[in-house]
Amino acid sequence: KLLTCRGKLAFTLIFITHDMELAVVIADVILVMRNSTLIEQVEFSGDISVFTSEYSKTLLYASGITDT
Repeated sequence: KLLTCRGKLAFTLIFITHDMELAVVIADVILVMRNSTLIEQVEFSGDISVFTSEYSKTLLYASGITDT
């Protein structure tokens, strides 16, 4: 429902999650944080190669999104 509403109403949503699988489905912009420090900010449109930090890649791997 969030995606439907966002598309119809064109609003900004700040969504905080530890679930990378969910983040890549919901977000256009993803901020990856570690210990309260911003590690990486990416514009996301489905291509996981936009993630360049090793920490982000580790999270993607741990979530089962990538196998490398």
